[in-house]
Amino acid sequence: MDVRVICLSSIAQFATVKDDFLAIYQWVKEGVGKGESHLDVPIKVKYSLVVAIYGCPFYFIDEKNALKELASKDDKSDDATRLEYGCNAANPDPKNKEKIWEWYLSKDKKVSADLKIASFMAFFHSSQDLSEYVTKFFKDIPTLMDDSTIRRVADAFFVIMCPKGKDETY
Repeated sequence: MDVRVICLSSIAQFATVKDDFLAIYQWVKEGVGKGESHLDVPIKVKYSLVVAIYGCPFYFIDEKNALKELASKDDKSDDATRLEYGCNAANPDPKNKEKIWEWYLSKDKKVSADLKIASFMAFFHSSQDLSEYVTKFFKDIPTLMDDSTIRRVADAFFVIMCPKGKDETY
């Protein structure tokens, strides 16, 4: 596997400034590099980059939707479904965040654990101050730990997410 693919699949979680997101936006649209060193971004990586764009404050929702459409086209796969859930969770609108948080606390069994985890991972976006949800997470641990699906979401919070407050950096 090309080392650039490995790097791209992780880089979005560290993006915090406008130039970072501009580069990510271009990678989704055009690939990486030029000439012989050009790399078309693999679809799963492209989807994770689109989710990163959804969470950033530097693009309007219409631009985000257009990029998602460009990346996913007519894809009806599980990956496209994860993209949809991830984009919804990453959306920085405070009302949307609260609605998603309530869904995490619900016992909704219509959605697989994998989709909830993908959504949860996108929820804690590096460019958003979500410290109130870190606090809520610890308050809601008893509720989150009630069943195995939510337990995996909680594990993802600790292992993968590395949430941060607005004054913290990586």
